[in-house]
Amino acid sequence: MADLAKLDELQEDKKFDEVFDMLTAAVEEDKDNAELLWRLSRANFDKSQELPAGDKGREPFIHTGREWAEKAVAADGENWAAHKWLAITLSSEGDYIAKKQKIVNAFKVKEHADKAHELNPEDATTLHFLGRFAFTIAGISWMERKLAAALMATPPEATYDEALDFFLRAEEKRKFLLNQLWIAKTYQKLGNKEKAKEWFTTVSTAESTCESDNNDIKEANTALKKL
Repeated sequence: MADLAKLDELQEDKKFDEVFDMLTAAVEEDKDNAELLWRLSRANFDKSQELPAGDKGREPFIHTGREWAEKAVAADGENWAAHKWLAITLSSEGDYIAKKQKIVNAFKVKEHADKAHELNPEDATTLHFLGRFAFTIAGISWMERKLAAALMATPPEATYDEALDFFLRAEEKRKFLLNQLWIAKTYQKLGNKEKAKEWFTTVSTAESTCESDNNDIKEANTALKKL
């Protein structure tokens, strides 16, 4: 049995390649362990985020991460982290699938995110993801809303204020750059330039600990130049 505490410590230290290799080997030995399966889903997602935005190398990690998360949920339907990572990876697949399928998947994404939050309401990552979901729904175009209405009886609805609430609650639980970046983005959408600048500055002046942080800092610096 893999040492889960050690794996989580390495992940927290951003040793993503090491975690990925250890989990890949561990799952070969224990294919039905939900605790290993959702961590391998997370490891695939972490590997994808180490690549620059738009890099084609992200896609296979996202698809594989979703597959591992589905297996984790199948192994243990009451495992909150399994539901969380299925929501995250399924949502991330939206960048690589047709718009119609993305809209259909939105209900599944929300279902798994809500289940994760129900099982563990204190998790900052789940709160952050619920904010991301609300942000995306708040920003869909009129045409996308019409398509969603045609595909489902009650399409999901959300506002930027709701997204901000989730992000700020996540910030209370645990501070991390990606969440702070999205707080800034949401204030920008709400037209609060002063608060947006404050949060983009917080991200831009932070110390990077991995390539994902570098991507967040770069995005914040670009946004500041346009404010």
